[in-house]
Amino acid sequence: MNRDTFKNQWKELRVAGVTYSSLNEWLKIISKLKESGISDEEITNLLEDLAEEVSELNRKRE
Repeated sequence: MNRDTFKNQWKELRVAGVTYSSLNEWLKIISKLKESGISDEEITNLLEDLAEEVSELNRKRE
């Protein structure tokens, strides 16, 4: 990933309220999953499912 792409993605995350420490924790978790042999596709699916569940919970709160 080039520097500009990284800067743009980080800016989007910051606008969404993501902190450096929370992002760092997620990256640690993803690294541990990869080290345990879980494929990139499986990790992506897990994260997509989690994001969907969080979105549903947020909708219910509104």
